[in-house]
Amino acid sequence: MEMAFNMENVEIGETENHLIFKGYVPSLSNFYLYTFDFAGVDLMTSASLTDKQIKRLRDELVKEYGYAPFNEIEAEKILGRGKQYRIKQ
Repeated sequence: MEMAFNMENVEIGETENHLIFKGYVPSLSNFYLYTFDFAGVDLMTSASLTDKQIKRLRDELVKEYGYAPFNEIEAEKILGRGKQYRIKQ
């Protein structure tokens, strides 16, 4: 079974070492916009995820965005108008 993450927007966090994603996790809630603070080696989120799910999502984000420091314009180009990431649960 897979879990989907529908990322809607991305911006630089407090420093260039963080990308802040906002998105939906349909298996948790179709109506709540979750926050994902990605620092390359770490991922913090407002979604109720297991450590394994966080690691798998972090691995997917590393494939797309790499490691800090990040460039907001480049991150926005990668995300486009939104992107879905899928992980095994």
